[in-house]
Amino acid sequence: MPSLSWDASRCQASGECSVVAPHLLELDDDLVLRFEPVQPASELQTLRQACLRCPTGALQLTED
Repeated sequence: MPSLSWDASRCQASGECSVVAPHLLELDDDLVLRFEPVQPASELQTLRQACLRCPTGALQLTED
């Protein structure tokens, strides 16, 4: 199953990832990204796109 990791120190809180996958990723009022680390395989393409949209590479996908 795919898993996500997020590096808060690299994140600029642009919200690009949550635009692509609002049902999976949420940038809260404190600019903290909320998500489930392990994601369903059916969302793999969406997760790839969300990671590609991240301008700083703070969101990383591991495909296991």
